[in-house]
Amino acid sequence: MSKQAEAQVFERIQQDVKAAIDDAVAFALGAAFPSESEVERHVYA
Repeated sequence: MSKQAEAQVFERIQQDVKAAIDDAVAFALGAAFPSESEVERHVYA
């Protein structure tokens, strides 16, 4: 038994990652900007 992954496995992983990135970008672009009172909340720097 070979311990190497088939090319199809890598193609599927690449498709899944691209879909996740596309979804994240679409969400970010569609999200509203926070109000001024929220901008500095939860910033711990």
